[in-house]
Amino acid sequence: MPRRTKPTFAPLTRRLQLVTAAFAALAALGFLLALVYGDSGSVALVHRARWTQEHYAFLRVFTNYGLYLFYILFLALFAWGWYRREPG
Repeated sequence: MPRRTKPTFAPLTRRLQLVTAAFAALAALGFLLALVYGDSGSVALVHRARWTQEHYAFLRVFTNYGLYLFYILFLALFAWGWYRREPG
C-alpha cells in the first residue's frame, strides 16, 4: 500500500500572499487619500444624492441586515468544507 503524504498548498499560499499584499497596498492608498483630501465632502455628496434619498429605506435595511447574508454564506462554506473534510 502506498504511503500517503500530506497535501501541500504552495500555489494557494503564494496566491494568498499576493492578494494580501495587494489588499494592504490598496487599503494604505485609500487611507492616504482620505488623509490628504478628506472624505467629508464625498460622504455628504453621496448622502444628499437624489438616488440615495429615493432608495434610503432599502439602503438602511441593507446596511443593518445585509451582513447576515455573508455570515450565512461563510457558515455554509465552512460546513461544506467540514463535511468534505478538506483542510484548504
